[in-house]
Amino acid sequence: MKQNKQNKNDAPTPPFPKGAGGIHGRYLPYNKNLKQLSRNLRNDSTLAEIILWKELRVAKFGYTFNRQKPILNYIVDFYCKPLNLVIEVDGITHWDEDQIKKDKIRQMELEKLGLHFIRFDDNDVLKDWENVIRTIEITIEELEEIYPVAKRRKKIEK
Repeated sequence: MKQNKQNKNDAPTPPFPKGAGGIHGRYLPYNKNLKQLSRNLRNDSTLAEIILWKELRVAKFGYTFNRQKPILNYIVDFYCKPLNLVIEVDGITHWDEDQIKKDKIRQMELEKLGLHFIRFDDNDVLKDWENVIRTIEITIEELEEIYPVAKRRKKIEK
């Protein structure tokens, strides 16, 4: 009778090399050809992205965020490495049916890397600020339970 022994070579491998940094000691893969586009997007942000960035960059939530971060073949609006959190702010260009489909595919591919998403409409950021902030706070609290080793910076009080 043949036993089902798992060969150590058959074990699933993480998508990133160990010891490379980031959560669980790994970097997220990215297309280096997107670096310049990422810089351009930082310099050409929407009003909603600028408003949200002002909150995220002062460590009000206790974590460092990057903006216009290349991951795989995509660029995400905001990324928090310790929590594997992506925050997207969708403007009018994301309302097209084809773009909605592309955004879903993009998000599914990035979620396969273990990333968690929050998605806001431009109008949410501009007109419903309190709920945007509360959604981010709740999501961070939930992710801190998943990633208890996440390094929180000193939180800036309001």
